[in-house]
Amino acid sequence: MQERAIEILRLQNIELIESRTRFLESYADEVLEELELFTEPWMAEVAAATALTQAAQSAWLLDENRSVDIIERAASHYKHGAGLPYGYFLFSLISNFRDTMAALLDGPAVSMLEAIVSNEHPVREHLGEYELNSLHYPNQQVYLLLAFLSHREIANEFRYLIESALESLNVHGALPMGPHSVPLARYMKIAHLVWSLHSSPENIFYGRVRQEISPLLDLGFRYQESIEMAMRNRYLWQQMQSPVEIIDFDSVGLVTIFAGALSPALWEELSYTIQQEIPPLASISLQVANSFLRQRGNQEMRG
Repeated sequence: MQERAIEILRLQNIELIESRTRFLESYADEVLEELELFTEPWMAEVAAATALTQAAQSAWLLDENRSVDIIERAASHYKHGAGLPYGYFLFSLISNFRDTMAALLDGPAVSMLEAIVSNEHPVREHLGEYELNSLHYPNQQVYLLLAFLSHREIANEFRYLIESALESLNVHGALPMGPHSVPLARYMKIAHLVWSLHSSPENIFYGRVRQEISPLLDLGFRYQESIEMAMRNRYLWQQMQSPVEIIDFDSVGLVTIFAGALSPALWEELSYTIQQEIPPLASISLQVANSFLRQRGNQEMRG
């Protein structure tokens, strides 16, 4: 149980957290059972995946292993059921290099990344209707790019496509993105930073990354602002009915991607220092990211 995070978030009603998690999982199951009733099945897949993502947020407060399992389910429905690249991004934040690479290769992800940088018909003819539709949205393109940046080995394997995508997606910087509707440019700034770290690992040192981590901290402060505003309505907050993300998985994913570009020792030092310097609410994403990074480390040890 994440006692420190529960205290920071003022959500001490453990039974309510568990009840919310079970309700959201049950809702997702019910939606999927009625899949044939939807004229557009992908909408049901998105509804179920969204409910599971929210369930994973509250589940993390009680059991990070359970949260990981729910995230894996949500990611599958996003990417396979609805053709949304967000599923690859979500999966990458809980998965080691081998599992992430397998997910990207076992499906249309590579063709989708190629389609981002090329309008040639032969590239796009390998994609289904849902995948093609998702590429109309720059935020989904960015999520796909971030999944390919999640591990240095993957980034190096697809170096040409990543460099081209980084250049082409810059034009969408003003669009709102993520649960807090921050400019897409903030995500791209982190993507460029991570790519530079992957590209020149010999130039990674504490002073550099300590200075360059500010875009991630900005997302933490934005999360803090949203949570503090939600807490002003004490009833909705205590009932876990506030219209905000309890855990910002976008921010968590970006932290894990950034951490993956560093050595474990350097990230541990940097993470510890930052958590001593910023307000507790702003550090929630770091806490969640570190728990998932430990999970990934355990995956690696199990082989």
